[in-house]
Amino acid sequence: MNIEEKVWVFLGIAIIFLILIADPKDSTNSVSDSKLMVMFSSLTEGQKFLRKLTWILIASFTILTILINYINQ
Repeated sequence: MNIEEKVWVFLGIAIIFLILIADPKDSTNSVSDSKLMVMFSSLTEGQKFLRKLTWILIASFTILTILINYINQ
């Protein structure tokens, strides 16, 4: 397993972890207070950053997948 494949595996695990962390649905299912619902329905700066980071990692994962495929042919 070379360095590209190790980075590829790490990116895959990081993407899964970020998606599980950033899921806003789990915190609003059992909340009945309307103020709390409004707070969770708007995107905070942290959530915006997590979404951008997730998309950057997904793009990197896709590019690295193509690169590894090209190298191994």
